[in-house]
Amino acid sequence: LQQPFYRLFYYFLSSAGTIWMQEILPLLLNGGDLTPIQTIPNWDRVPWLEEKRLAVIADTLTAPRAMVTHFPFRLMPPSFHASKAKVIYVMRNPKDILVSSYYFHQMAEFLDDPGTFDEFIEKFLDGNVMFGKWTDHVKGWRTAELGDRILFITYEEMCQV
Repeated sequence: LQQPFYRLFYYFLSSAGTIWMQEILPLLLNGGDLTPIQTIPNWDRVPWLEEKRLAVIADTLTAPRAMVTHFPFRLMPPSFHASKAKVIYVMRNPKDILVSSYYFHQMAEFLDDPGTFDEFIEKFLDGNVMFGKWTDHVKGWRTAELGDRILFITYEEMCQV
């Protein structure tokens, strides 16, 4: 990335609610202007940290910028830890995560075949899925010492608004 990491102002991590937050955050950052939402695909408006084209996309965005990732805290790059980037962590009921992950694994060609639902439950509970155990992921971010730089919100809370 050409611009300093701290200019990547907002990150949000999600176990569920990713696409929804990819719509909400740009609206907030752009004062409610719908133009970016209507003209730019969400993966270009709010690029993925784990995506190969990240540097190209991120350098075209104006500050404050938003990014998304499913990385556990332990995999965040050193530049994140040295930055003042803010984090929105969206969580969801683990039963819903399990079902959503199962169907995503069936659809995504870059992931291993999930097998039957019962087989996937075992993989999910054992942490034999991308980025490991869901409970470790949540715990890693919950225990991260980010102070007021992190907002935890659940998918269920988002539905109440």
